[in-house]
Amino acid sequence: MSSYVLFYSSNYTIWAENTLKDAGVECKMVSVPREISSDCGYCLKISSDKKDEIEEILRKKHIPIEGIVEL
Repeated sequence: MSSYVLFYSSNYTIWAENTLKDAGVECKMVSVPREISSDCGYCLKISSDKKDEIEEILRKKHIPIEGIVEL
C-alpha cells in the first residue's frame, strides 16, 4: 500500500524530496490524487511501512507537512 505526504507548498515538497533522498529513503513527487484535498498540487508518494521514519526525518529538518494519507 502507498501513502502520500501532503505539504503546504511545492517548495516544501521539493525540499522534503531532496532531504529524504539524501537520507536514502525512496520517495517520488507526484500530483496529489483527486481523492485527496491539499493546498499544494504536489505530494510525495511513499511506502506505507516507511511512514514513521519519514515523519521523523522531516520533523528533525523542520519541514512542515499537511498530513499523510494512505490510499
